[in-house]
Amino acid sequence: MKEDYYIEAAIDLNLITGSYISINSDNDEIIQGNIVVPVTDNIISRAIFLEALKHIRDGRNAALASTDWIAMSDNTTAADIKEPLMAYRQALRDCPSSLVEGSEDMFEYPTYPE
Repeated sequence: MKEDYYIEAAIDLNLITGSYISINSDNDEIIQGNIVVPVTDNIISRAIFLEALKHIRDGRNAALASTDWIAMSDNTTAADIKEPLMAYRQALRDCPSSLVEGSEDMFEYPTYPE
């Protein structure tokens, strides 16, 4: 799992994502070919944030999938039911963009309408 963090964070380090990297725990370095990047607290923080963001997006995508039926063009659901669900779906789509690095532990998904 630790290696996955660094692969996700590799985007910020200009490393090639999806390819093999090594972690030198003696010197706290990420090694990919002849590129060596020192591991800093900022990199670890960014990696943790990107991993949390991935999980949040996965949860968001599952919630959107469970309400896809309401967005179908042939759906004849009454407006008093459809409108809150459409607003909920929009809030789900917007929620990852409101996440700030360092606040991922306080993240809450939008509330499903009753």
